[in-house]
Amino acid sequence: MLTADEQRVLDALLPCRRVGCDGAIPLVSLRFARALIEYRLRTDSAFMLPGTCPECAAECAFTYSDVINRIPSHLRPAALPADRFWALMLIAGPEIASGESGFVGDRALIERVQDFGDAWTGYLRSVSAFTPTLP
Repeated sequence: MLTADEQRVLDALLPCRRVGCDGAIPLVSLRFARALIEYRLRTDSAFMLPGTCPECAAECAFTYSDVINRIPSHLRPAALPADRFWALMLIAGPEIASGESGFVGDRALIERVQDFGDAWTGYLRSVSAFTPTLP
């Protein structure tokens, strides 16, 4: 669990890249920037997060390294042990009149106990909103 100070660090706005400017990219926290860049790098290996500083009007572009290097090392992502992985749980939402539907999701850290090829069993090792009563 993160402390209040650690949460403040991750929720701080992404600072402008221009030397000498104290501005920040509006509505883009370090946490959000990291997540968005990681997601976009899956399909575009050269993705850079764009942003405009309201203080100096600089057009900035941030690489994954730019963002991750602003996060203290103890808060950066770490490799999981071989027997652990993140599982994504999705629950289908209702279909609306136009035929569109959506999902609500959460991720859970799992410690794999048995692997059956395309199936597995394991222990839940993180807190999840969908599984609050599981040990």
